[in-house]
Amino acid sequence: MVRFLLVLLILLPVQASFAAGPSLEKGIKLIESKDFKGAILFFGQRVKENPDDPDASYYLGRAYLGTGDYETAIDYLEQAVDLKESVADYHFWLGQALGAKAQQVNPVRQALLAGDIRDEFEEAVKLNPNHIPALNGLVMFHLMAPGVMGGDKDKALQYAGTIKKLDERKGTLLLCQVYAKLGRIREADAEYKKAEAAFQDGTDNPGFFNVYGYYLLEQKRPAEAVIQFERQARLAPKDANSWDSLGDGYLALGKKKDALEAFEKALQINPGFKASKEKAEKLRKEVK
Repeated sequence: MVRFLLVLLILLPVQASFAAGPSLEKGIKLIESKDFKGAILFFGQRVKENPDDPDASYYLGRAYLGTGDYETAIDYLEQAVDLKESVADYHFWLGQALGAKAQQVNPVRQALLAGDIRDEFEEAVKLNPNHIPALNGLVMFHLMAPGVMGGDKDKALQYAGTIKKLDERKGTLLLCQVYAKLGRIREADAEYKKAEAAFQDGTDNPGFFNVYGYYLLEQKRPAEAVIQFERQARLAPKDANSWDSLGDGYLALGKKKDALEAFEKALQINPGFKASKEKAEKLRKEVK
């Protein structure tokens, strides 16, 4: 299944900084387990009891963000920032919430939000120059925002280079995607080769080979893509998406029988996997 390369949810995960007193540990665990409704009840009570506690407001904002209630999330994250401006994570997550809100509004409001999103990520980096998630946020902002909203492709590359100095593997992978997005294919190829050598056949992040494979498909290089998808399936054989991706690779090569087998393998693992189900149904009519 094609996954948008710049999301980076698997390959460049946002690391939350859960550093709070023991009185908040229960609520933090609720957020970690994605029980956001439970976390809202927990931290909502804490905010009522301690309205001047920035951590309580911060985690309540995080919980609302998890439910998709971006407006309320922004309110509480702004409250946390107002109570204590010196915490990088507060600014970073406020930037995240503003960015999520921007996806829901019209272009005029997006333009109004753009500067605030950038400013929060920049403040997080100012407070903590090694804050990789905030640096990554700045890469995405400058890469995706048009120039009239403050986007700057050169700055995207600059921030990606900074991440690479802090974490070579993450930075290399990010540069792969930035160069590809900019259409600088020769440089993207070079960075992907570096990343491939770094990841090798480690099981810590087989999702890299999924991203690499789809990059190669976009470059009309299906034989090379299949090699990467096969590695992913070998490293994560119980992941339905591994087999779905391999099926896409085989389809691009015109190997319909092999593709059908891969999609059916994905459905054995997850019978509800919609992408594989639709493609398998189509191929069963074509493959005899």
